Amino acid sequence: MKKILSFIIILIFLVSLNTPGYSGGFAIYEHGAVAMGMAGCYVALANSPAVIYFNPAGITSLTGTRIYLGTTLIFPSTTFKGPFPLTTTSDMKSNIFYPSNLYLSRSFNEKLSIGFGFFSPFGLGTEWEENWIGRFHIIKSNLQSFFFNPVIAYKIHPKVSIGGGFSYVYSSVTLKKGINTQDAVSMENPKAAFLPYDPYFKNKEGLLDLNGSGTGVGFNIGALFEITDKINIGISYRSSIKISYEGDAKFNLPSQLLIPDETGKPVDIIPMLKAVLKDQKGETEITFPQTIMAGISVKILPQLIAEVDINWVGWSSFKKLPIKLKESKSISSEIDEDYKNAFIYRLGFEYILNDNVSLRLGYIFDSTPCPEKSVSPLLPDANRNEISFGIGFNRNNFIVDTAFQIIMFNDRRNDVDGKLNGLYTSSAKLFGVNFGYSF
Repeated sequence: MKKILSFIIILIFLVSLNTPGYSGGFAIYEHGAVAMGMAGCYVALANSPAVIYFNPAGITSLTGTRIYLGTTLIFPSTTFKGPFPLTTTSDMKSNIFYPSNLYLSRSFNEKLSIGFGFFSPFGLGTEWEENWIGRFHIIKSNLQSFFFNPVIAYKIHPKVSIGGGFSYVYSSVTLKKGINTQDAVSMENPKAAFLPYDPYFKNKEGLLDLNGSGTGVGFNIGALFEITDKINIGISYRSSIKISYEGDAKFNLPSQLLIPDETGKPVDIIPMLKAVLKDQKGETEITFPQTIMAGISVKILPQLIAEVDINWVGWSSFKKLPIKLKESKSISSEIDEDYKNAFIYRLGFEYILNDNVSLRLGYIFDSTPCPEKSVSPLLPDANRNEISFGIGFNRNNFIVDTAFQIIMFNDRRNDVDGKLNGLYTSSAKLFGVNFGYSF
């Protein structure tokens, strides 16, 4: 038992190395290649432990002990054109993200099963050049979440299973942005706002690094109904989870910044800035939204299964993003986000080619929860259409599932005054792989 526990801990460590994602809002929906190949249509299916995320009731359909481990490679791309009326084009730096997952299930008898899931349903990762035109809005951001989700399921009727569990969540956030020293000085000395940018403030910018972490607890429940031997209906719910982050704010300012005083004499104002923009503790909070998932699967042919899912995501919980500094309360801020609740529509197919190979196909329409005023280089979200393909191999007790997905974002404009208004063009390619073993 100790060896098994140690093995599980090592697996969790390995799959937790990177989690930022690229989906609706800052949610991640790729939680196993078997589901990813079918566009995430997995609420009413139950043929792998990945169902723990989608619908915990489904593990009653799994016999014996099963392990399912994998990752998704995400290759995002975003281009910004603006700010209006400029036509400057800036490209987000190329990065690869790999949110990963681990699932375990154990059946005690035909009615009772338990399981455990480790996954990252929320994440964010963006990085721009340090000298890009939007550096005072964001240079780099990274939001990670790690969900530890034990579940239990019971078949209360030969045709009905229910399940549920709780999630312990650890999350971390980092942010890096440029500091416009002229704006910072203007807060303390309004006269500085009328000084020319050259020669006083050129090459005299600063940097702000924020980092923090926090924990939270939530729960999930689900039910699976076998209507006939060809039709299943599934429904599940994941609660919202509030994370309160505490961490450090670090300011990197120029060594000297001379501006003229009332007499025209150059005065170094860096000491004045450091009195406010000094390293200190900070805090923020984010509420991960509640989610309802429902789906129906139909065995059209003995070898062909189709599923239709609809997801409701309660993004209205993400109203504001407070940034509170312990000592410099005057520069603490609260960013209005005002996200709206959103729906995701999914259609997926699985074709059993033979005893060892399965083919999968799917389509997603994901409506953005992000209003125009909240579109920014931190999260340039938009409605998107997604197409996925997958293939699964199984032999004896071993399984290998692979999936490929293309995300096509609608172009998104932000014409709100005071924001980095311009045109965002985004896309992403994803490749998922999972390995399974049963005994």
